[in-house]
Amino acid sequence: LEISNNNQDFSTNGFMYTAQSDISITQLVPANGPLTGGTVVTVYGSNFVNSSNLHCKFGTSVSPLAVFVSNGTINCVSPALVLPELVFLEITNNNQDYSTLQKVYRYDSLISISALNPTNGPASGGTTVSLIGLNFLNSPNTLCRFDETPVNSTWISNTLIACRSPAMTVGYVTVEATNNAQDYTNSSLKFQARPAPTVDSIAPSYGTRDGGTLVTVTGANYINQNGLFCRFGATKSTASYLSATQLQCLSPQVVAA
Repeated sequence: LEISNNNQDFSTNGFMYTAQSDISITQLVPANGPLTGGTVVTVYGSNFVNSSNLHCKFGTSVSPLAVFVSNGTINCVSPALVLPELVFLEITNNNQDYSTLQKVYRYDSLISISALNPTNGPASGGTTVSLIGLNFLNSPNTLCRFDETPVNSTWISNTLIACRSPAMTVGYVTVEATNNAQDYTNSSLKFQARPAPTVDSIAPSYGTRDGGTLVTVTGANYINQNGLFCRFGATKSTASYLSATQLQCLSPQVVAA
């Protein structure tokens, strides 16, 4: 680029100006995040330039951080917003000319968890844990996390999801949830992974088909809580806690085949 004052004599010590191909955006991962911002959004496309003038813009707000990964990938950090809203995400290589082929990014209400049910299960995993809270989305990116282990969820309503606990070591783990597979809650609710209950003996070991026999069960790892049950075949019976190694149940009625 050279300069002339008389439209005839141009400078000879100018600078190179590059006419670049237009930026194209093909995908955002994730395509949604919380109002608080801070979500690292990976932007896939083409013609990104590794420059200090590389910026992302969410609606009218410029991202606090844009990181060049390759000419087809960059990372943008979402700024905070006040209300849930759909915004266009745009990219510029020169802090001036933004992409015209934008992608929509969605700001969501904050997700929260207020309770777990049950609050314990065997360390071997497989317990269906209900998470009670607010603003759960019916999305494949709505997940639970037991400490650092993410698991899929089943969406029931915007206030209830269910997740199966993974295998864990015995002890307490923190359970959190996310709507975008990245930004998790900070509820600090605990789930206790316990040794599985065992049955070593029962007395008596038989009774009438009418049911009502008081059966004493001896074993290990029993907990004095509302979820304590015996199961005779496929029929559940409420158990009475005696100790961590003993409980009692009434046998159910059995209909003759």
